[in-house]
Amino acid sequence: MGKSNAEKRRTHKFAKTSPATRNFVQHALWQHHRLLERLINDPSAPNHLDRVADGDPVLREALRKAGVAGLTREQLWAKRDEYVARLEAGEEPCSSKLYGVEWIPDSGW
Repeated sequence: MGKSNAEKRRTHKFAKTSPATRNFVQHALWQHHRLLERLINDPSAPNHLDRVADGDPVLREALRKAGVAGLTREQLWAKRDEYVARLEAGEEPCSSKLYGVEWIPDSGW
């Protein structure tokens, strides 16, 4: 038997967050992957997502639940190594619809 909508909301990790928080967390996930790419060349690069939500405890907790903030240096390096291994195995890099690149044909002005 499938789950009811109420059960699905209870098990979804962002169910109790506002749409703005959910959107920011999605953006933060993209930023986190950019950080993992930076850590390849600069292992001491700071995780700016640790400070981004200093004034908002709800957002800070959402970022921690998403696994992008509140990480130790060793945890960041482990995530970096895992991400690099996935890329080397042929997986596409993390992308975002917000920051996509699109070809705009010449309109002949």
